[in-house]
Amino acid sequence: MDREPVKHESKRIILLDVYRVIAAIAVVMFHLAYRGTLRGEYCDVGFGDFGELFKYSYLGVDFFFMISGFVISFSAAQGNAGKFFYSRVIRLLPGFLICCTLTYLTILLLDDGRMAVSLWTYLLNLTMVSGYFGIPYVDGSYWSLGIEIHFYAMVGVILWMNGSKHLESCIRLWLMASILLYCYHIRGINRIALSEYAPLFSAGATFYFCYAQKVTYARLLTLFASFCATIAWTRVKAHNLSTFYEQDFDYRITILIDACFFLAFVLVILRMEPPWPRFWIVAGTATYPLYLLHQHMGFIGMNFLATSLSAPVNLSIVLLVIVALSLFVSEFLEPIARRQVPRLLSNLSCAMRTLGTLRLPRAENDPIFSPSSRFGNARGGD
Repeated sequence: MDREPVKHESKRIILLDVYRVIAAIAVVMFHLAYRGTLRGEYCDVGFGDFGELFKYSYLGVDFFFMISGFVISFSAAQGNAGKFFYSRVIRLLPGFLICCTLTYLTILLLDDGRMAVSLWTYLLNLTMVSGYFGIPYVDGSYWSLGIEIHFYAMVGVILWMNGSKHLESCIRLWLMASILLYCYHIRGINRIALSEYAPLFSAGATFYFCYAQKVTYARLLTLFASFCATIAWTRVKAHNLSTFYEQDFDYRITILIDACFFLAFVLVILRMEPPWPRFWIVAGTATYPLYLLHQHMGFIGMNFLATSLSAPVNLSIVLLVIVALSLFVSEFLEPIARRQVPRLLSNLSCAMRTLGTLRLPRAENDPIFSPSSRFGNARGGD
């Protein structure tokens, strides 16, 4: 099954851009219209019944993970680990460095202390893996980016070891192992294996193989297992959120929403591609900086305007500014930064090769290099 040739089409699947926009809007509205005032943590602007409309839109992150599973499988199916890692660096790093810096400067200049981070925390965040070392995030939304990078690393290891021919089998085994690990609640191993998120990534990946090759019974069974595991984790998550926010999250609604995400990918498999306008490509590209910028910058902007504007006007202005900034980053700043990454990587590679060929001159009369010295048999360059 895994040996079937994968069809790579140059045509962009614009429906995935539409899904990215839907997922991004959902997450943005959950944070700014609903989560901000809960427990009095971040925001002074409340929206009452209007905010309740976005109570379950945190599930947009689930949709993002499924989209990522699909897209990463497409990229990985080309079978080159080096090319895969390079494409991920080019895609993620420039935008992240820009957005993290913009968020830090906004916190530095306008925050009232609720979202303050130190310079050291900001610098460590630029590594994109600070969360794995217990370093606070410059923006709370970065937690899911850490999950994405973890998934990319797992796929990269599979490619490095086997190429792409066993990718689908490895993802299927990962799903089964994750279900078993999660059932036994082995917390440390669960985190390493991404057990909670494996059903979402594996579902997206399996939808990709259905799209690129064909629908088979094995793939349908994998999707069914992914869906069953997803609704099980969704129920647990709803319970945890109910406890954390002291709000009632109905797990039946969360299951229905996740089911809609699975059904949405059926449209992708059926290749239902009407003549979408280019707007969706631009908007889909801008969802990455929008996701990185919206939360803490949004809270700070809303707090800044809280005393002078009504809540709806406040939210509208903040959303307009953040969307405009996201488009500016994706359309102008990111392309400039991406052009610099190959040069930086090339310079780093040259520097490493140069260091590898350096040999310090041996001075037999110098006691530092002398075998009889207290430094033993140290040799320059060895």
